[in-house]
Amino acid sequence: MKIKESMTPRPITLLKNHTLNDALKIMKQQGIRECPVVSNNRLVGIITESDITKAVDVHNKINKIDDLPLVLLNAIAGNYNGMKIEMKNALNKKVHEIMTKDLVTISEDEDLYKAMKLINKHDIRSLPVMKGKKLTGIISRTDVIRKLSEN
Repeated sequence: MKIKESMTPRPITLLKNHTLNDALKIMKQQGIRECPVVSNNRLVGIITESDITKAVDVHNKINKIDDLPLVLLNAIAGNYNGMKIEMKNALNKKVHEIMTKDLVTISEDEDLYKAMKLINKHDIRSLPVMKGKKLTGIISRTDVIRKLSEN
C-alpha cells in the first residue's frame, strides 16, 4: 500500500507570515490539528497543536488553566478581556517563529508501513507527503490506521 493511496491530497497550508491567530482560525475552520507552512511554494515547516500550546504558554502555566480551549476560542474571537497582554502578543506572533522546522517527510511512493514507522519513531501525528520538493499531501496516524484496518 502506497502513501498516495491513503494521504489527504492538496492539504490546507499556511504562509510563514500568517499570525498564530490566523493559524488558529484556519485550523479550527478546517478541523485540522496540524498544518504545513509554505513559502514561495516550498514546504518550510509545520505548525502543530504542540507548537501552539508552547507559543501561548508564555509563563509555563498551561497546566494550570482549567479550560484552555475556551481561552483559545476567546482569543480567536478577539475577546481579550481578562487575558494577559502576553497572550495577545503570543497570538500575533508569525507562524514561522513558532512552527516546527525540523521536518520529517515522506515520499508519496513510499509504503504505508514506513509512514507508521516514522510517525512512531518521531512521536508525531502526521507527515507531509512529498513528490520531489513539492508538497502533495499529508498523512496522519489516523489515515494509516484506517487504511490498515481495511485489509
